[in-house]
Amino acid sequence: MPRPPGLHARLGSRVLPIALAAAAVAFPSRPSVAEETPDPVAAHPSELEGLKAALDGIRERLGLSGFFDVRAADTRTDPNVFSMGDFELDFAREIGRKVQVAAALVVNDEGAELAVGFVDVHVLGAPIAPRGRLPVERGLRFQIGRFDVPFGGDWQYFAAKDRPELSAPLTTEIVMDGGYNDVGLRLLGGTGSLSWSGYWLRGEGEGALVGGRLGLMPFDNPYRLRERVRAIELGVSALHDFDGEGGTESKSFAIDSELRGPLGRLRAEYVRRDLRPVEGREERLVRSGFHVTATVDAGAPAGVPLMPYARYDTAREEPSGAQELPGEEPWGRTERLSAGANATFFDVISVKLEYQRTLSAPPAAEAEEGFHRDSFLAQVVVSF
Repeated sequence: MPRPPGLHARLGSRVLPIALAAAAVAFPSRPSVAEETPDPVAAHPSELEGLKAALDGIRERLGLSGFFDVRAADTRTDPNVFSMGDFELDFAREIGRKVQVAAALVVNDEGAELAVGFVDVHVLGAPIAPRGRLPVERGLRFQIGRFDVPFGGDWQYFAAKDRPELSAPLTTEIVMDGGYNDVGLRLLGGTGSLSWSGYWLRGEGEGALVGGRLGLMPFDNPYRLRERVRAIELGVSALHDFDGEGGTESKSFAIDSELRGPLGRLRAEYVRRDLRPVEGREERLVRSGFHVTATVDAGAPAGVPLMPYARYDTAREEPSGAQELPGEEPWGRTERLSAGANATFFDVISVKLEYQRTLSAPPAAEAEEGFHRDSFLAQVVVSF
């Protein structure tokens, strides 16, 4: 249907004020020297404070937040040195007493994508963030839409603002192809010391996928009078992806653990995927790997919270039952050591520095032009 005359002009006249208001909400700026100089025609300070409070109220009511990150690497790793990571805008809002909508829009070099978008019905419990760690409190909720799939332990750190380290472990990078995000239904529940999730998803091929995760926190009793202790969390996950005829397309299994203490955290994860022959994949492939990651709470020297970390990870990909691996194929084991630090400035800026040493790689990868074992990486994450 054609627009009425003048509608386009009226819409156009409103775009700029709306965009400026959104920018002011997301990135509140400090007054410049010129702005601090009294101006007889300038708005009264109370009016400016009232406008800022109104914009903050709009942002809070809409449930808007987000982040963006910029990365840098040594010239051997990236000849251009600098690159733009993700710009993510998160939206979460309650639309009823027990109903919430949440979404995450991600923009990067590959384009714009609705990475998360779901409706959450929480019979018990409070609303949750679009991405990141799920609540461990007592609750029961049903969700439908697109979301990061709770598989293993690293899935809750997919977003740069949630990950303490700069890079993802090889279990996510190689075994899980960068992480699993899908469309479908999921049911989440927890008692405080036990959490569980079950999901029915679209899957990779023509069929559907079912799976779930069970998490146990044996020392976290929400009903005791003493202070709660969340020192240990253990998890087990499984996925089964069916093809269009009801056969198996892939199976995945993971075990994860996390130890928390006054000095930091120790995370470990083992993941295995069994990929069956399908169209476009003639052989049965098995991918497996594990990582151990330690983060240390070093306090706040000079008022800057600092978190050093170190990680060992390894991953293998090979045809199932193969006796010898052809050298021209990218099969074999990758081993890596990483160490770095994460510093937080002004509560909203995270600066991460990381050194990676590749201990071993598949022969085909080592034979590639430009292969090197040492990488120096940096990342700045700004949250708003």
